[in-house]
Amino acid sequence: PPTSALIDSCFLRTVNHQSLLDGIAEIVKVAVVADANLFEWLERDGQRYIASQFQTEDGMSLICHAAELFLSLKWDPRFPRTRTSIRSFGHIFSRQLEGESDYALSHGEAISIEMRVAVQLAMLRGILAQDVGARILDCFNRLGLASWADVLDAHTSWPSVFASQFEKGEDFAFPTVAGIGKGTYLSRF
Repeated sequence: PPTSALIDSCFLRTVNHQSLLDGIAEIVKVAVVADANLFEWLERDGQRYIASQFQTEDGMSLICHAAELFLSLKWDPRFPRTRTSIRSFGHIFSRQLEGESDYALSHGEAISIEMRVAVQLAMLRGILAQDVGARILDCFNRLGLASWADVLDAHTSWPSVFASQFEKGEDFAFPTVAGIGKGTYLSRF
C-alpha cells in the first residue's frame, strides 16, 4: 500500500466531465451511507462543484472530508464486520456491469446505477421511506449521475452475483441505505 497520497484539486481542471461525475459518485456513495451533512452539502452545492471542477474555495474541503470519511468507514463500529464493507455500497455488481458493457460504462456510471438499484430495493423492502429515497434519487439526477445501462439485466446479474449465495442459504450482505447517512445491509430480497 502507498505510504502517502497527494490530493491536489488543481488536477481536476484537466479531466473530462465524465471523470468528474465518476469522482462525485464516489463522494455521494459515502455521503448516502454515512454522513447526512455531506449529503446535504452535495444536494445544495454539488452542481456548483462539478461546474467549477472543484476549484471553489471549499472544493478541496469537500474532497478531503469525503476521503477521510471513506477511510474511517473501514473501522466504523456502526457497521458490523461482514464479508462486505458498507464502503461497498454501489460496488457489488457494478464491476460486472462495466465488464458486460466492454467498459463503455465508466466505473462511476456503473456504481451510480447500482446505488440507484440499492435505493429502490431498500424502498421496496420498507427499509427506506419513499420520500427519503426520492430525495436521494433526485440528488443523483441533479448531479447528472447515470441512471440506466442496457447491460443491466436481472437474468444475467442475479445468477452470477447472488444465486449461488441464495442457493447455499448464505446471507448476501448487500449494502444499501436506511436513511440519509444511514447505511445498512439487505440479506434477502
